[in-house]
Amino acid sequence: TAPQFSGRIVGGHEATAHSWPWQVLFEAGGTCGGTLINAEYVLTAAHCINPKDSSAITITAGMHNMELDETTETTRQVRHAQRVTVHPGYNLDTIKNDLALVRLAEPVQFNKNVQPACLPGPDPEPGSEVVLIGWGVTITGGEISPVLKQTEVQVIDHCDEYWTEVDDATQLCFKDKTLTSASCQGDSGGPALQEHDGQWVLEGITSFGRNVCEVIEHGFPDVYTRVSAFLPWINSVIDQ
Repeated sequence: TAPQFSGRIVGGHEATAHSWPWQVLFEAGGTCGGTLINAEYVLTAAHCINPKDSSAITITAGMHNMELDETTETTRQVRHAQRVTVHPGYNLDTIKNDLALVRLAEPVQFNKNVQPACLPGPDPEPGSEVVLIGWGVTITGGEISPVLKQTEVQVIDHCDEYWTEVDDATQLCFKDKTLTSASCQGDSGGPALQEHDGQWVLEGITSFGRNVCEVIEHGFPDVYTRVSAFLPWINSVIDQ
């Protein structure tokens, strides 16, 4: 089965406004998601961005409703990219090592609506619940949801039963047991989060799935970049 870059939340429900303050919107020709990990850096998928034209990337934090403008949704902070660092092992053909760090030209200002996510410690256990976030569509090719959505899925093991090319050491698979929600084209780079001791931890970055969004029809899990596998690289880029 050929993978398709993953994205929009399918199914799910509207998130409480600004309840996920590390979620950002990427605009670089198309739209992607991303996650603030500190005031200067956003973590996203490598396939979302063109590092040769980082100045064309716009990052918006503090957004909930895309249909509103900045004068109405005053929580927004808009930034441009100063530098993009794609993982050196990123492979477009296999979609391995699908992550990139974007340094903002100006740091965001933290407040109750704009906060960083925590980087992971222990990996999520198979069967445990993870929350996916994004601006969604309901069917393949549908309209973007104006509001941020979320859906709850479970970590699965034996992902190679669906995707023979998946590397468990560097990738995670999530699936909704009820087969009613998932991510689909458009929210690539967005976060998969799990709560640990009252803190939300960034476990995965949306990478790819089937090119059919109606989960109930195919039952394939979505594949995410396993953030914990790349902590040394992330820290080395931030420390430059």
